Amino acid sequence: MAMLSRIDNRPAVVVFIDLEKAFKLANLHAILTALMEKCIQGRLLAWIQDYLQQWQARTRFQGELSRYRELEISTPQGGVLSPFLFNLLMEQLVNQPFKGHTALFSYADDHVLINAGQCNSHKGTVGT
Repeated sequence: MAMLSRIDNRPAVVVFIDLEKAFKLANLHAILTALMEKCIQGRLLAWIQDYLQQWQARTRFQGELSRYRELEISTPQGGVLSPFLFNLLMEQLVNQPFKGHTALFSYADDHVLINAGQCNSHKGTVGT
């Protein structure tokens, strides 16, 4: 709804962005710093740090289990906390002041960049 109200029947350029491997590449220290800036501390911070480290997985094939393998990820894909933690990283980017009628909407690794304003067709750009 916010995206549609931003456009409000004006000419617009809308760019949809899906960050590839975003959860896998999220930096543990940046996440912890963002949490501390939100006054998360003590046991909760330690629990989240443990949650983001030393993941292990194994597979079962035809009744046999493989050995455990360590996974090198910081926010596990499909984890219930992953979108929340990744949104903390994206918050600074989304809150940047954009010029004119430009806005960035974000949820986890999906983003929409919108510039809605008066069309300046002779230059081929969207005005602000």
